[in-house]
Amino acid sequence: MKTKLIKCGLCKREIPSETCELAAYQTVVNGEKHTFCCEACARTYQKKSSEQHAKTKQSTNL
Repeated sequence: MKTKLIKCGLCKREIPSETCELAAYQTVVNGEKHTFCCEACARTYQKKSSEQHAKTKQSTNL
């Protein structure tokens, strides 16, 4: 049986999705569930996403 792989939302590293859910880091960013290879990638993605969201919100308020 082949292991299904998913990719980290930031660095695109392949992560086995079925063998161990604890091997991946999952979090919700802007209401969407994302999977990352580690907490550092999750935090970096979250920071970039919140900065982009703030820029978008700021430009719509002009």
